[in-house]
Amino acid sequence: MARRSATDTHRLRVILFEVPRGRIRQSTAANSYSPFWRRNGFRPPDGIEWSTANRSALSGLLDKNSEPILGQGPAEISVGAITEQTIMVKIRSLTQQDLPAADRIFRLAFATFLGVPEPEQFWADLAYARTRWPADPTAAFGAELNGELVGSNFATRWGSVGFFGPLTVRPDLWDRKIAQRLMDPIMERFDSWGVIHAGLFTFAQSPKHLGLYYKYGFRPRFLTAIMSKAVEPKRGTSGWTMYSQISESERKGCLEACRQVTESIYPGLDVEREIRATHTQGLGETLLINEGADVVGFAVCHCGPGTEAGNQKCYVKFGAVQPGSTAGARFDHLLDACEELAAARSLARLEAARVWPGTRRMPQCSNVASGRTFRA
Repeated sequence: MARRSATDTHRLRVILFEVPRGRIRQSTAANSYSPFWRRNGFRPPDGIEWSTANRSALSGLLDKNSEPILGQGPAEISVGAITEQTIMVKIRSLTQQDLPAADRIFRLAFATFLGVPEPEQFWADLAYARTRWPADPTAAFGAELNGELVGSNFATRWGSVGFFGPLTVRPDLWDRKIAQRLMDPIMERFDSWGVIHAGLFTFAQSPKHLGLYYKYGFRPRFLTAIMSKAVEPKRGTSGWTMYSQISESERKGCLEACRQVTESIYPGLDVEREIRATHTQGLGETLLINEGADVVGFAVCHCGPGTEAGNQKCYVKFGAVQPGSTAGARFDHLLDACEELAAARSLARLEAARVWPGTRRMPQCSNVASGRTFRA
């Protein structure tokens, strides 16, 4: 497989693993490279062909209590061949004082795994530890060895849905079961939250990653590419507003309206924490699509450096519209609004995921053609 640049790697969000806590109907739409993105000009990075073989080597998703849709099955993953040496580490809650070290380990770990030169500068414009910890400090955990932070992991709750990451360990301490130790409090947190669906993203080509998550019941499901396009100046699109422009007294009703949108897609899905965190931390904006007095769609966007977007980018971290016969038009409207936001903030690129994999009806929105030119 061709080596990817740091930018390409950021846009291909590898394999998603899921653990449904109850019986959840599986989507069949996510097993292919969606025609929606092909028609809109999305392409893989230079040097990568979208063949069946290397699609599964790039990314996928795991789901508990079901057969793998993508990636290798349990019998094909040589978990026992992974050499691990146990060392004494202390797993504890992550503190604000830990964040600089957690951020450095995050960049060093990903850069080392991907073989990127100058690892200390890798993804320096992105922020995960510094943004996910304030969103919920009780769901962030660190591994400490001899009084020094050597790894971290973060859990996120979206109502009935939970996911975690980034899970990172200092490279010189890999294969010591530290990552496994950092998984235990995450799974306990999911149980205490009562989530019915849990997931993560990881590297499908890595037996070590797959083996670790198989131990916790995760199974592969979907390819999820992060798609990107140049921001083009557009005429103003009517029918959308910004969460930051709504008065404090109206925000409770707005959050309830967003909850109704996500509930229509997946039972119990609720991204209020994400909307609030984006607003309070100044990470970007939540855009609201209105039809009359009703909110029929919204997108949580990170903008610029110091967020999950990075330099000169607007990243649509979550987007959803009400399902139905007009879902495609609504989704187009939502992406138009996101591009207008990016243009207004003088950002050069818009990034968005192909589809949020935990949904049951969202794929119908991702198969609608429009005039955009995205690239993977």
